[in-house]
Amino acid sequence: MAAAYGTSSITSASPGDTLLTVRVTSAGNGFAGSNLFTLGLQSRSPILISRVPATAAVVKLNVPITFKVTAVDPDNKPLTYTWKVNGAVVQTGSDSTYSTVLQTFPKSVTAVFSNSAGLSDSTMWTGFGGDVFVEEGGIPAEFALEQNYPNPFNPTTNFEFRIAIRELVQVRVFSVLGVEVATLVNEIREPGAYRVQWNASSFPSGIYVCQMRAGAFMQSRKMVLVK
Repeated sequence: MAAAYGTSSITSASPGDTLLTVRVTSAGNGFAGSNLFTLGLQSRSPILISRVPATAAVVKLNVPITFKVTAVDPDNKPLTYTWKVNGAVVQTGSDSTYSTVLQTFPKSVTAVFSNSAGLSDSTMWTGFGGDVFVEEGGIPAEFALEQNYPNPFNPTTNFEFRIAIRELVQVRVFSVLGVEVATLVNEIREPGAYRVQWNASSFPSGIYVCQMRAGAFMQSRKMVLVK
């Protein structure tokens, strides 16, 4: 008697996995009804191709900003994008972009992209903290880091600094114990006057020190965060 085969079931195991079972429908020697083999078909997670902006360091306050991710699903499933700010969902759907105007710097912005099988991946922007722009005016005669304002502050404060010649500039914030807690500027800057804002919403009250280094120049300013 010739054997006949057929699929007895197609079932979902864990999210993204499908089990295809082939069963003997008729055969001699008592094999009818037995499973011949089970094949696992596993879906694949979406893949991140790129994101804009590349880092959070270039994000500025009070100007329009669009976060964008480019992702693909290896199995050509449609993707759903869930956008989160500080862990809270602010947008979900098929839109791979999230546009906003930041009034204060968040701790994080996250894009989660998932397919219809429930598989997902994500990317997160962290390290916000520098809203740097050039002020109008002539070239400063010397380097300088001005006292922050307001001071005391809660939770944001501003620093103005001046650069006399093109130089690698570092503006960093330290705790009173000397532990670095934020880097506001770390790049080569052209001569001019600049302003940078620090958002200390995630830090406890206390005394902090802002330090500027540019070549052989170094200057520090103390400030007080009061919550």
